[in-house]
Amino acid sequence: MVNLESLIAPRDEAPNPFRLSAAGKCARRLGYELHYPQEVPPVEPRVVAIFELGSLIHDWMRGKLSALYGERFHSVERPVELEVEPGFAVPGHIDGILETEEGPLLLDIKSASDKSAQNMSSNGAPYEYRAQVNAYLEATGLQKGALVVYNKNTSEVTTLPVDHDPTVVAQIKERFRAVRHSTPEQLPEREHEASSFACRYCPFRGRCW
Repeated sequence: MVNLESLIAPRDEAPNPFRLSAAGKCARRLGYELHYPQEVPPVEPRVVAIFELGSLIHDWMRGKLSALYGERFHSVERPVELEVEPGFAVPGHIDGILETEEGPLLLDIKSASDKSAQNMSSNGAPYEYRAQVNAYLEATGLQKGALVVYNKNTSEVTTLPVDHDPTVVAQIKERFRAVRHSTPEQLPEREHEASSFACRYCPFRGRCW
């Protein structure tokens, strides 16, 4: 019998708290990533597979959008920066921009389990995703965005609008500023309860609580 479990190996990745995809993450977690990167464990094979599958879905979705809309869908993987304070900007990249009759629409593609996709369909985009899209909107100067959610169980696609929100943008900038000016002894405040999903799966749970 051939053992194929070793096809996907654990992966060591140096954490980078200053990325726009982290715009909605807990500031204290980002502070730990900055000051204690050696405590971030290797990414488990199962999680590596989830990330790689997500990347494949991203590429497939962008290909479908390009085939359907042609030049109206552009700026794929375009690098952007969000100025947080003078002399300090956080980089990221966008999935693409779709030109519509109402104006440019910034798209952010997500792949999700059936449970997660249904929850978003019923309750809207969670804060972490809304913050990420708002970071991209602020960086590009656009006002309208949307999460394009691909359900990995059913292959259904749901589009969730995310408009530019100055309050969320202010929170994002304050979050990154707090992390930048933190020290190992003076970390940003926690943003979640110990029983929350974010804390249960945080690699720094033991140190934080």
